[in-house]
Parts: sequence; structure tokens; C-alpha cells
Amino acid sequence: MAQLEPANAWAEILDHLPQGVLILREDWTVSYWNHCLEEWTGISKPEMLGQPIGHLYPHLTTSKYTTRLEPLFQGGPPTTFASQFHGQFLPCAYPNGQPRIQHTTAKSIWNEATQSWHALIIIHDVTNLARQVQASELLRKKANEEMAERKKQATLLSAIQHIESTYIDTNNLHGTFDVALSHLLHITESTYGFIGEVRYRDGLPYLKTQAITNIAWNQETRDLYDRLAPEFEFFNLSTLFGQVLKTGAHVIANDPATDPRRGGLPEGHPPLTAFLGLPIYYGNSFIGMAGVANRPGGYHNTLVENLQPLVASLGRIIRSLKIEQERTATQQALQESETRLELAIVDRADEDVGVGDATAAQVPDDHVRRRDVAAVEVAEENVDSADVAAVDRPSQQVDGAHPA
Repeated sequence: MAQLEPANAWAEILDHLPQGVLILREDWTVSYWNHCLEEWTGISKPEMLGQPIGHLYPHLTTSKYTTRLEPLFQGGPPTTFASQFHGQFLPCAYPNGQPRIQHTTAKSIWNEATQSWHALIIIHDVTNLARQVQASELLRKKANEEMAERKKQATLLSAIQHIESTYIDTNNLHGTFDVALSHLLHITESTYGFIGEVRYRDGLPYLKTQAITNIAWNQETRDLYDRLAPEFEFFNLSTLFGQVLKTGAHVIANDPATDPRRGGLPEGHPPLTAFLGLPIYYGNSFIGMAGVANRPGGYHNTLVENLQPLVASLGRIIRSLKIEQERTATQQALQESETRLELAIVDRADEDVGVGDATAAQVPDDHVRRRDVAAVEVAEENVDSADVAAVDRPSQQVDGAHPA
């Protein structure tokens, strides 16, 4: 059982402690106030002795403190007021105005003279320690943030390498866009999204997707996805993604239901709780767009900045897509031109053959006719000669006409 020693013995000891010390009687009046507390508070010992502590420090009379101090006057167990939850048991500051952070312990002691329990309260100034802990915590937090940022950058770099190597290794643009969308959803912690190219019709931009999450919610939309995926075309510019197409700038909507730029959702469409639309450029050309949705906590500009290397990679892939489209269109135009040329040559040849056949048919007929006329003339001449000879020499013609 802790007991108070003769006043002149323990008072001298307590006065030299670097901690603040006070003793409360069971009526909550101050029976001791050491030199350290005089320096901290600017209140002298004579001013405090015999005074109810609550007169100068009324917060100590609240239940937050009384429920824990009252048992001490019955010889109850010690109690602690930690600096994390009770920054200052006795509010006081340094000369520069900085508050002293305090860690306070209280225990019951027996006063032999009054035959009663008092409360011995010792206050430790832990300001420097608390500042060191705070500084250490800040350093730890900063280190964790840097490690997390490096991890994000490594994940982003790995995604870019995977996307570009997929295109190089497979030369499959649709497969590459699927891989890219998968990485984009993972990095942004989103549940669904799309990647597409920007096209123009009648001078207005529209979106043709090259990869899109299957969010079909009924048989009709499932059939539509099976029939058209991944190449859907979207022309409505009065939507969140339409704002990206019209402005060429990113769009963040963390409350789509009330966003004035929204276009509404079809009945049965999965909930849209947040949206991020990213324009995709190749150089200064606005050639594509990516959209993701439903990131927990929404989207922010820092995320948009961090995604720029990936967006640049998507720009290169979409540029490759457009080059492939241009090459295919050129080949198709060339093939059509060659086909037209071949048809023209065949038509000309048919015309030439027709003229030749007509000429060839006419020449033999004329020749035959001339040959027949000549034969007739010769035959007539022969007949006339024979008749004359027969008249002159009939016997000879008979003999000669019927030889033995």
C-alpha cells in the first residue's frame, strides 16, 4: 500500500522531478503542486494548494475524467490518460506557444495523517517523443506511398510492354485491344469499359469500339453483343463519352446520376456509379477514346495523369489500326481498279473479234460466188465448142464419147 512520507521528505523529491506532479484529496482539492507544474502552467504552488482542481481546469470534472479518477479515492487500480486520446491533462504550452503533449498516469496513495486515499497524478511531457513518432510515421507513410507509386509504375510499364508485345507477336489488333482493356480495367480498379477509335460522319465525330466489356443484361443485348462485338458504333454526343468526343478532353463524373452531361441509361443497364472518359491522341491527332466505369471512390485527375503512358501506347496501337485500314482500302481500290481494267480489255477484245468474224465470213462468200460464176462461164464455153465439133464430125464424137 503506497503511503505518503513526511512532507519535507517526499516534497523535496517530487519538486526535483522533470515531470509535473499533483496530489488530489477525495474532495478534489489540490494538496500538492510541484515546481515543474509551476513552470509549465505559470501558476504558483500557493495559488493552487487547497483549490478545487475544477476551478481552473473544469474539463477534469467531466465524466471522461471523473469516472476514472473517482475509484482512486477508494483505493482503486491505477489509470492512464494516453496522449493519443487525452493530449493534455493540464493544458499548457511552451514559450513559443506550442502545446505540450502529455502522457498522464494516476494512482491511489494512502494518507496516514488523514486516514484517506488521495490521487497521485504524474504528468509526462512527451512532446518531443510524440513529434519524433509523428515524423517517423510521416516518413513511413511517405515511404509506403513511394513504394506504392513505384509498384503502380511497374504495373503500368508491364501493361504497356504486354500490350505492345501482343501486337508485335500476333499482329492481331482485336486481340491487342482486348488485352489493353483488361489492363486498363485492372489498373483503374474499374468493373467495365471500352476502347475505340474516333471516326467522322458528316463532319461529326462518332465512336467505333475495338474492345468492350460484355455487360449484356438480357437476351436482346446478349444477341446484339454476339452479333456486333467488338465493333459497336455510337453516335449520340449528348452523353458522358460524347463530351469527350466533342471536346477532346477527359471527363470525370463521380456522380453520373446527377451530372448534367449524362445521357441516361437503357432500362436494365448495370448501375453506373462513376465514369472516366480518356481521349487518345497520336501526336496532335485525336484518334481514339477509352472509357471505364465504377471505380470504388471514383476517379481523379492524378489517376488521369498517371495513365498517360498507357494512353500514349493506345494511341500507337490505334494509329497502327488506321494505317492497316488505309492499307486495306488502298489494296481494295487497287484490286477494283485492276478488275475494271481487265473488264475493259475483255470488252475491247470482244469488239475486235466481232469485226474480224464478220470480215472473215464475208470474204469466203464473195470468193465462192466469183468462183461459181467463172465455172458456169467455162461450162457454157465448153458446151458451145462441143456442139460445133459434133456438127462437123459426128462419127468421131460418138466414137470418142463411148469408147469400147
